[in-house]
Amino acid sequence: MDMRLDRMRRALTALNLTRPPFTVVQILGTNGKGSTAAFLAALCTAHGCKTGLYTSPHFVSPEERIRVNGQALPGETWTAHANAIMAAAPPPGGLTYFEFLTVLALLLFREQGVDVAVMEAGLGGRHDATTALDADLLCYTPIALDHKDILGPTLAAIAADKAAAVRGPAPLCTAPQFPEAAHCLAEAARAHRAPLH
Repeated sequence: MDMRLDRMRRALTALNLTRPPFTVVQILGTNGKGSTAAFLAALCTAHGCKTGLYTSPHFVSPEERIRVNGQALPGETWTAHANAIMAAAPPPGGLTYFEFLTVLALLLFREQGVDVAVMEAGLGGRHDATTALDADLLCYTPIALDHKDILGPTLAAIAADKAAAVRGPAPLCTAPQFPEAAHCLAEAARAHRAPLH
């Protein structure tokens, strides 16, 4: 498995999405990412922001993953954007399924003119597709043991991978964490001069 973000960065650059024209909130952690993303998106919408929500996995249809103001965008609106993504990142060496849907969500959110996009990370943080774009806020749900075969065998290793999504001075907010995870987040925030709440 090639976990590097090179494919994502090339596609985002080709589609002029490295810095989207809307506020980006990245949701990371282990437990409660989907709920946290949904709650935050609902709050933004209730306060008058046109809000995009990108989550995974889906239950019935991939359309569930990409929503604007709580409504799934129909699959027939995806085709032109899907073709643009395939042209920007053609196979072989193209995007993974999750990377493809992440870029698709960003294109659809740009087309829809959202004010804010809430982007749920899929796996980890360091190499997650949602980490390839600039974020204005990072929200961490409780970090626990997950994907040990990929992220590492200990809570400290997993937390370090998720904390590696901190890539600049954008603020972080976090739920209460186990001490090892709290330490990793505090160190990452300190290293990037990012406010930690």
